[in-house]
Amino acid sequence: MRAILALLLVLAVAAPARAPTYEDLRPGGTSDTAMPGNHTGMDDGGNTGGGMHGEGRATRSEDEQAEHGRMAWVGLAAMARMHGMERAEGAHLFAPLTAADGQATGRFVGFGYNATGGELTGYAARELNATFFDLVHAEGFVANGTPAAQGALFRMPGDGASFAAHNNPTAQLDVRGANLTVHLDLGPGVNGTNVTGNRSVRLNAANGQHGHLLVVGDGTLATTASGFEARLVDGGVLFLAHPTGSAVAGSLHDVIAGAAGGRIGAVGAFVDADGSPLDDSASWGVLLRAVRSGDRSLVVNISSDDPAGKAVVVRTDNATVPAGRAEDVLVTLDGAAVDRTRDAIDAIENGTRGAHARSFVTLDSGGIQVVVGVPHYSAHLLAISSALPAPQGSAGGNGTTGNGTGGAAPPKATPDAALPVALVTVAGLALLRRRRA
Repeated sequence: MRAILALLLVLAVAAPARAPTYEDLRPGGTSDTAMPGNHTGMDDGGNTGGGMHGEGRATRSEDEQAEHGRMAWVGLAAMARMHGMERAEGAHLFAPLTAADGQATGRFVGFGYNATGGELTGYAARELNATFFDLVHAEGFVANGTPAAQGALFRMPGDGASFAAHNNPTAQLDVRGANLTVHLDLGPGVNGTNVTGNRSVRLNAANGQHGHLLVVGDGTLATTASGFEARLVDGGVLFLAHPTGSAVAGSLHDVIAGAAGGRIGAVGAFVDADGSPLDDSASWGVLLRAVRSGDRSLVVNISSDDPAGKAVVVRTDNATVPAGRAEDVLVTLDGAAVDRTRDAIDAIENGTRGAHARSFVTLDSGGIQVVVGVPHYSAHLLAISSALPAPQGSAGGNGTTGNGTGGAAPPKATPDAALPVALVTVAGLALLRRRRA
């Protein structure tokens, strides 16, 4: 009898681990807390640079995303950070940003900063060789911590305003606050055209490159003698340079229109960093939390305390999710396939207003962009995976740990995995009964 019990115990120990189910991956599920996403947040020493203790929803949203990023970044090994940043830069998604002695420099963006005055100077989209702003100044800015750069993100927080700059191809600048006025003085040779209401304007550089300035949330945009003035009730003013030759560029105008109309909840770029996701994200009401990367897929929790429909824009590289065309990319929301649309604006408008989520996928040589319009929020699980067959002899398909969904829907547990455990349980009960008899 002891020999039988020993055999059953060996079988139980050797049993394969249960595959994660959708319920495991939901916020609060067993896998969600064990494998957090790793954002490019603030510093390793636990200093978020103070953070806004803000008056408005828009600033709180940015604070929450940045703080989540800081905590996740601290948990990522230094070598994984380096590999992830190299991979992101190689895919033209984002790159490391350094900030010291009042100057921030990266591949895509460069500028000076002065926390005491609440100012950024010489804000340049470096890849486009264009300085779009001489000065960006928030009235009444009171510094609350030290400006810092971590990964691709620079943040200068204070009481009354929050500055965030992202070292990505759009040279993204985001200034937020409540009851706040932000002055934006244009750079040499830059002019504004195509003003849409009092919400957005196209900025044209002297070398032919251009970008977009818009208000997100509750606020307006007005012209001044030196440029523009954003009057924010509870919102932000956002600048995006228009990159060339990337998946971002093709649908950027649709995304900008959606953001100006309050339909974009978050934008994030993700890569796999030695088996854990690394990202550069910004939130306008929807929190992005990367759960898993690898096994030819990316899994992201998207959540909001505002139930209104909003779209999210997710970018990743072809190594994380291999694809040669849009049809090779599988998009699911809460385990169900998401309908495809003809363009990004269709996904943004009809997906956020209709009964069902909609998605639009674009590709370039380095990466994938997925726009998903979601009609109602609490918490959802967004999975983006490859429909292409994995190369022979490759367990994960892209050299990372096999910890993704691996298909259109999260994997289901197999009954065979639980069989040895069940045998041990049955045998144990039988022995107990015999002894008691």
